[in-house]
Amino acid sequence: MFATIVIVLPSLFTGGAVHLSHGSTSAIYDCGKMSDCHTSVMAWYTDVMHEVKPITSGYRLALSYNVIHTTNSLRLA
Repeated sequence: MFATIVIVLPSLFTGGAVHLSHGSTSAIYDCGKMSDCHTSVMAWYTDVMHEVKPITSGYRLALSYNVIHTTNSLRLA
């Protein structure tokens, strides 16, 4: 596995912000603000630290994928 992709489907919820950090860079993504009518997509490499905060109301419908490398060809650096 070298990356994660998360697709958040339209569903009404609050909370659940995703905190990402890598080295000195950090970001917070809050998909709950427009969750009832938008699809959100997030992706990060495995060396990115992440924390998903609890949902405070409603339900989050999300698809989470582990991205793996399955061939013997050269990998991108």
